[in-house]
Amino acid sequence: MIVTLPLGIGSLEFGTLILYSFLGVFCMICIKKACVAGIPGERKVPGALWFALFFGVMAVLAVFRDISVGADFGVYKELFDTIDSGSIISERLKEYKSGYFWLTFFCKKTLGSFNAYIFVCYAIILLGYIVFMSTYCRRPDALSFIPFLIVAFFYIKALTELKTALSASCFLIFLSCLKPRKPGYAILGLVFLFLSLELHFFTIAVFAPFIIFWYLFRDRISGWSRLKFALWIIIPVALSLAVIRYVKGQLDIYAPLYDLIRGDIRDYLQMSATNVWQGLVIEHWIMLIPHGTLFVFMLIFWKELGKSRSSVLAKAACTWDIMIMPACTYANIWRENSILFMTRIMIWAEIVRIIEKHCSEKRKKLLKIFAFLVFFGWFLFRIFSEAQDLGVDPYVFDFSPK
Repeated sequence: MIVTLPLGIGSLEFGTLILYSFLGVFCMICIKKACVAGIPGERKVPGALWFALFFGVMAVLAVFRDISVGADFGVYKELFDTIDSGSIISERLKEYKSGYFWLTFFCKKTLGSFNAYIFVCYAIILLGYIVFMSTYCRRPDALSFIPFLIVAFFYIKALTELKTALSASCFLIFLSCLKPRKPGYAILGLVFLFLSLELHFFTIAVFAPFIIFWYLFRDRISGWSRLKFALWIIIPVALSLAVIRYVKGQLDIYAPLYDLIRGDIRDYLQMSATNVWQGLVIEHWIMLIPHGTLFVFMLIFWKELGKSRSSVLAKAACTWDIMIMPACTYANIWRENSILFMTRIMIWAEIVRIIEKHCSEKRKKLLKIFAFLVFFGWFLFRIFSEAQDLGVDPYVFDFSPK
């Protein structure tokens, strides 16, 4: 049975809808239980066991699926099957980012099995999620865990965006290494930043400068006024959009420069209209809504957001993310949306908790129900609207060796 939303939003096979809905709730529960473990009054179930359950279920769904689940899954299978044939290595090395190519090459030589290779890839992805949440999200007094059901959406996207998801998880581990102010962690963080760049250079290149932003403003950003925060968003967004618009209009003039830096830059820039309204708002409105809404709520609650190191990292990361998102999307680096999603979820979790603290006990229950309906509704909307493009509908189990 097919479930179809009105206005051409999208459709999903009923069983797939149930599975993905379960994943959203499952993620929320596992993450909450893992992050409150050890808190007085909570059951003494180690957080590691909840994270292990989270890891196990997500890994099984990633590994034991039909080759049709994930728009690019067949491409990864083809690369794995042909990567050691000799004649095609140089061509594949050009087509895929070198870090991903060598990860695939290593797994083919050592494991031989495509199932084992996919397990390794998604183990890295899920461990990135777990390391980040273990580092920054063990704060039940400061976070509502309702927004964490959105983690399931980015996991579902990862079923097709394998390289982006691998790169994002390495970047999340890099962010986790920023919390302890120790040289050893800083070096380890730089290693994971390098790995992240190797896996998906074009996307992560716009996030790498965040390390400069972080070290410049980590001790000052909490003292910013609302006006200063707003200006740090509005001015860079306006300037970067103007630069991208100019570059889009001068593609032929600067073609040799693009080819020198990276051959497919011009292809990315040509994918959308030169006009900002058409190329950004009309074509990519679904990405603007969550960032724009987050900007408004951060502006409203800026002074009430926490001042702990975890909160400051989330504020700084979201400021950077919102600052560069319009230009990245306009330039068709649209996978930018999948990199700092965990910090956006953290800020939403803080905002929901702040609102809760202003409510009576009776209203808190109503707020939690409302918040769940909003985040779960947005989760389903994104699944319905993107499932066909992502190639994740229907989800089909396949336990046979590949």
